Amino acid sequence: MRSLMNGGGNIKSIKLNKLKDKFLELLCIYIEDFFILVGLLFIIIPTYIVNIIIGLYVTGLIFIMLGIYFARNPLKKER
Repeated sequence: MRSLMNGGGNIKSIKLNKLKDKFLELLCIYIEDFFILVGLLFIIIPTYIVNIIIGLYVTGLIFIMLGIYFARNPLKKER
């Protein structure tokens, strides 16, 4: 009975390791996007705290800049 329980735990650890490896792989692929998003949030959130109207202007400008950037540099389809 005890060997069955150890075997089940081993399968769970293998699945957990596969999940961890998959997460790290995705993190390595999208790390730049993550830091860009966090940076934009650190700009937008304090602006909304100062004034909502200014926050809307800053959000609009960031969307325009991102739109221009992605129009010039389209996303790769291989991801």
